[in-house]
Amino acid sequence: MRIQFNTTQLNSNKTIHISEKDTAYLTALFECRLENYEIHIAEIDVHLSNENNKQEGDHSNRCLLSTNIVGRPLQPISFEADNDNIVLAILHAIDKLTVSLMACIKAGEDALRNNERVFCIR
Repeated sequence: MRIQFNTTQLNSNKTIHISEKDTAYLTALFECRLENYEIHIAEIDVHLSNENNKQEGDHSNRCLLSTNIVGRPLQPISFEADNDNIVLAILHAIDKLTVSLMACIKAGEDALRNNERVFCIR
């Protein structure tokens, strides 16, 4: 599972700057929260932004996850979460991803029992 952080948005003042230490912490957070689903995830692109230009409140920090699922490279799925705290926004987006992966895995297991073909849902 490859995790890539993107905090740069062209022509925008909505960027969030993260250090190498922050990147290491966030990478470990993703790996820990998604360790049970690692074989199903090929790549995660993490886009972080502050929608109110560094003003606090009103859920101004945004995390957008774009995920490539193993076996479906041309159909990435995306999840978005907003919060006052960027780490909480990331955790909420990871939770959305986890719920979707659980549904995909369950649908695949049910299909195997019934000899059907099922593709992961969005």
